[in-house]
Amino acid sequence: MAWNIAGKDFGKRLVKTLFISLALAIFVFGLSALKLLPVLEFAGMSSRGSGVSYQEYIGNPISINLLELVDLSGAGFSGAVGIASSILLLFGMLSFRKRIVIFSMLLAILSVLLASGTFIAEFLYKLPGFGQMRHIERALVMFVFAAPIIAAHGFNNMVSMIRNYNKNIGEWAIFSVIGVLLVIELIALQPLPASTDVTKPEDIPILKEISKDQSNFRIANYALSTPIGASGYNYYTQLGIPSIKGGGGIWMNDYVQYLSIAQQAAPSKMFGILNGKYIVSDRKIDDAGLSLKQEFLECRECSIWEVYGPYLYENMRYVPQAFIVSNVALLVGNDRDAADLSYRLIIENLDPSSTALIHDKKSVSGYSIDDLEKFNSIILLSGSAAQNDVPKLQKYSEKGKILPNLLEGENTISSESLADAFNSNNAGKEIELKQVSVNEYSMDLNGEKGWLVLSERFAHFPGWSAKINGKSLKLYKADMVISAVYLDGEKGKLTFKYYPESFRKGKIITLITALILLIYGFYIVYSGIKMRKLKV
Repeated sequence: MAWNIAGKDFGKRLVKTLFISLALAIFVFGLSALKLLPVLEFAGMSSRGSGVSYQEYIGNPISINLLELVDLSGAGFSGAVGIASSILLLFGMLSFRKRIVIFSMLLAILSVLLASGTFIAEFLYKLPGFGQMRHIERALVMFVFAAPIIAAHGFNNMVSMIRNYNKNIGEWAIFSVIGVLLVIELIALQPLPASTDVTKPEDIPILKEISKDQSNFRIANYALSTPIGASGYNYYTQLGIPSIKGGGGIWMNDYVQYLSIAQQAAPSKMFGILNGKYIVSDRKIDDAGLSLKQEFLECRECSIWEVYGPYLYENMRYVPQAFIVSNVALLVGNDRDAADLSYRLIIENLDPSSTALIHDKKSVSGYSIDDLEKFNSIILLSGSAAQNDVPKLQKYSEKGKILPNLLEGENTISSESLADAFNSNNAGKEIELKQVSVNEYSMDLNGEKGWLVLSERFAHFPGWSAKINGKSLKLYKADMVISAVYLDGEKGKLTFKYYPESFRKGKIITLITALILLIYGFYIVYSGIKMRKLKV
């Protein structure tokens, strides 16, 4: 753009450049909307929504050392191109008047300034979007992209200079010499890739034992220092075993908070809610709900030592992937109060095999009496009920429990009331949940009625829907981390499908953009053919 607006008729050049730039921006957005809109929606819900710290953004800056851009023999993150290519880069700079070379040189300089954490990186951190990125040093990939372009022009310059000196030397001869030098450099000066033995899942004793269980379950790795990590999950995946993990470079804050509490407070119960049947640990765990199944040999010298245990625990409080519970309590109040109470109830009172906690709206006024009567008990948090809600609560009290019972002047919830409300020994009925695709699950219903609890996070992401016989069912957040849906005795196939609005909009925008470009392409071809005919 800067190159194009320089010269005579600055005003016209500027208007034309801005118009073309705007058109390009619109079409780039249109073509990428299919993926861009869902990614932006997801990022807004995740740990990136509020941005990352400057240290995370900077990552591990490289040192600006010309030798490191030449020689890759030193370990670490580098954009080295080698000695021969660096010589070609110098020859390429002789073509500094060419736009593509200027662009490539500026791109290479920008990438080095970003990767080394200079003032340019600090400035961009303050702009929208950049503050949500991690490891800006990876911008060095732009140097790797730009350097070969400059080197290609350098080769042409070198050929011209050599042939001006001696025209008998052919271009292919020069090319062959450069190719031989590159091969010699790769073999003699650069380290060869190190070989390593590939460890298969069945070679790990603790995983071989777990794989004998053919039921549906998840596995948790207690050896990780924090829930934000995924060490060992690749082995579980090869065996077809889903794992409980918080994430890596991006995560959902509420889920990671749940896992953090689970590791410290009640691993058997809280991992059990997530369908976690086995826990691999590098230390002994003091939890009555966990049974030490076997102790294996540890392997601290292994690259992914966490997966070796050596302790394998079986979770006696594990619950099925999908089942109907007989007892459901509704928490009414703001999100923070509901979260605090939910964690306390899960740790101290809840039996996840028979009882579930549902939190949806912040006040009783948001529910109809029909909605309330689906629950066995209602727990009212601060500010959740007003005077005009009293008739509704009075009618509900004929069938269910209210905690605290405001109708009788109670302001606090006693331990006895909680114990009574959560007293249920009826184990839930399991229903098989089948995965149709990465975006769809289904199950066959035969007139079941009540609350279906699923150890899946459907309700926590907009775009998931539940339908049976064409009828939509509401998805509720259950036990702070999973999902639930109320069944009304219908027979048929219940499907859970992920189709977010952001994807639907993005698909429409991308299709329209592609159609416009296709029409424009046909117009260009038609105009060219018509012009040739006129000339003839």
